[in-house]
Amino acid sequence: MDTIIYGMGGGKMSDPRMTDHYQRIVDLGKAQFGIETPQVAIIPTAQFNGTHAKIGRGNIDFTVERFQSLGCDTQEIFMGAVPAGRSETRDRDIEDILHRSHAVFVLGGDTRYLLEVVRGKGFVATFESIIHAGKVMAGTSAGFIWLTKHCMSDAESFHSNQWRYIMLQGLGILPVAGNAHDNGPLPEGLDPQVSRREQFEGYFAQLGELPGIVVDEFAAIEVRNFMCQPRSSDPAIGAHVLANGPNGIARRKITPGTEIDLRDAAALRDFALSFPD
Repeated sequence: MDTIIYGMGGGKMSDPRMTDHYQRIVDLGKAQFGIETPQVAIIPTAQFNGTHAKIGRGNIDFTVERFQSLGCDTQEIFMGAVPAGRSETRDRDIEDILHRSHAVFVLGGDTRYLLEVVRGKGFVATFESIIHAGKVMAGTSAGFIWLTKHCMSDAESFHSNQWRYIMLQGLGILPVAGNAHDNGPLPEGLDPQVSRREQFEGYFAQLGELPGIVVDEFAAIEVRNFMCQPRSSDPAIGAHVLANGPNGIARRKITPGTEIDLRDAAALRDFALSFPD
């Protein structure tokens, strides 16, 4: 089985530019397992499972309904905070759902909370194993960057009106530093008023030779056996490789049809430094 990761750079879930991504995830699951009705596990942990006043359940309900409309069977996994009248999914049931699923979709939100819950419950090895078993691991924003070695998150925004981006240590399944919403606007409450892209580059400059992958809102990367290519319905947006070089940070857009090996740090650096944007 191939290992497949599909990481979306965030953006409004119902935006038409997201449509192709949902379909692609379904198609990947069908092709990987030779089936017509993929089972998709939905993980809304980063959205506090719908209990946070800032987010609610809108994105969760949309995601479930979208995959069902594409012919999938869906099942939610509740880890962490749960709505009144609901219970956390039992550990043995989480294991069972993940291993029975053909694709897993992790919603965006508070990346730090997602990582804390998954690590606290001891499920890191489980996620690693299902990826190696060929499950299509997909997600948007936090649901993408939590798989990288280092990532920048707006986790503080869920707990304060004035907040800053923070750098987190992700699971490291993707051996790069990762950023979503790389082309995103300045959000409300951000202090200082410096774009996510600029703040990420400030952190990235301290990471030495570790390469970076950044993804714009409404774009995605598709990673098959660590070979990465961009996915976007709009040529103006996509994904870039970052590297620290003698003249500062270089970034180079991954053109459609180009594949890069995320395991080869030296080649990624050469890619970014050879023809920087």
